[in-house]
Amino acid sequence: MEVRGELRNCIVTGKLFLDTTGSKISPEALREIASTQEYKRALRELRKIVREREKSGELMTVSQAAQQLGVEEHVVLAMIYRGDIDTYSFNDPEVRDYLRRRAKLARTGPAGGAGGEQAGGGGPSFYTRDRE
Repeated sequence: MEVRGELRNCIVTGKLFLDTTGSKISPEALREIASTQEYKRALRELRKIVREREKSGELMTVSQAAQQLGVEEHVVLAMIYRGDIDTYSFNDPEVRDYLRRRAKLARTGPAGGAGGEQAGGGGPSFYTRDRE
């Protein structure tokens, strides 16, 4: 089975990995980040911020979210890459680039064929609802 993706360096560890999802963070680093108490606290807080901003129609950047939470930007990106936070709450070039990379990979599929993760070739949904 042929697996398609892009070789890239993880922005957290610097290690080379095969990116098949559009993420700039390796799967190992994502798991490690998500297992920390800092991540869990920041995720709870960001969900509150997102709900407040949704009411007023405000969008934010990854940098603004990281500053408000007191974490590094890669922690916020990990939340987005894992699908733990809504992507529609962000007006950020990094998020748009991720969605484009992910859509491109979904179109080519793991073996280069058409289709995505859902039956019928509809592809995955990139706009997730918060998991609570």
